[in-house]
Amino acid sequence: MKQFVIQVPENKASFFKELIHNLGYVKSEEIDDSLAFEIPDSQKELVRQRVKTAKPSGILHWDDAKMKIRIG
Repeated sequence: MKQFVIQVPENKASFFKELIHNLGYVKSEEIDDSLAFEIPDSQKELVRQRVKTAKPSGILHWDDAKMKIRIG
């Protein structure tokens, strides 16, 4: 199953909901815009720099990292 996030103008919301319902859409969920956030460019750049300078010996596979977290 695919999931899509779209923004619909307030004055078109009821039309859009009806359209999706008529197409057999299974589930709809409204998201409060106040909960949305953006990652600042400075944070993105910091992560990019860390990725560039990371040593292969210091990188864990995600499954190994999860095990370390669980074991604590």
